[in-house]
Amino acid sequence: MDIKEIGKRILQDALSILPYTPFIVVEWTRIENDKKFKEIEGEIKKIWEAIGKFPWKRLEAYILRLFKLLEDNNLLTTFNFRLSEACIGLAKEINNKSKLAQPNDPVIEYNEGVKIIKNKIKNEDTKVEEQLRLIVYELERKDLIHKHADANSPLGFHAISPKEYFFCRTDSIFQDWNPQEDAKEIVRFLINSKKNSISIEKLDAHFGWGPRRLNSAIAFLHKEKLIHKDYNLGGIKYILPRIRLSEEAHFFLKEENQ
Repeated sequence: MDIKEIGKRILQDALSILPYTPFIVVEWTRIENDKKFKEIEGEIKKIWEAIGKFPWKRLEAYILRLFKLLEDNNLLTTFNFRLSEACIGLAKEINNKSKLAQPNDPVIEYNEGVKIIKNKIKNEDTKVEEQLRLIVYELERKDLIHKHADANSPLGFHAISPKEYFFCRTDSIFQDWNPQEDAKEIVRFLINSKKNSISIEKLDAHFGWGPRRLNSAIAFLHKEKLIHKDYNLGGIKYILPRIRLSEEAHFFLKEENQ
């Protein structure tokens, strides 16, 4: 094993045990496969090599340097969770259970949430309900989920469910597609076809992604104001009936291609 690989393993071990950084380890495969990673790969390998030569020396400084490189190149999600492993775990359950990537799809009932968290807790002394309360607070703080209030529930809610932009913010972590890249393909297709608007059904017929993946890309377009907000997100099959490109979409495509 060369010195860079040793440094990489030491760094990932450190990231996995620090309070706010395990999510980077969870996302590392996605990060390495992103084309933007290639632009900074040389700098990151220098960090690995320095750690490999001097294990644990100034490790915190190297972690901060790595953070800055990843953030400056838009390679990190915004989910710097506290209780990150458990938060990522519950977010993954919500993501994987969804059929259509719609708001409130799925609805996780209180007892199901307790069961999910119980299966992920390694410390037997941890109180499951208290852990669930904190995890739900973190996901809600990041504007990812709704709590369905219930005064009779031990934690004040009887269920949780994803908000409208949950999937376009989490699919790149948990699925084999990236909503931002899919959104770029949609914008490129419409501009090259000299179309300003299209029904979602026709868009699905062209790309063949199905509602689950396509709805996530449409939500990204909506969130980033790349389409006009003519409708609220939510529907029976598709999250919108049709889309109409905004002026911002043209700049988005140019910036993504730079």
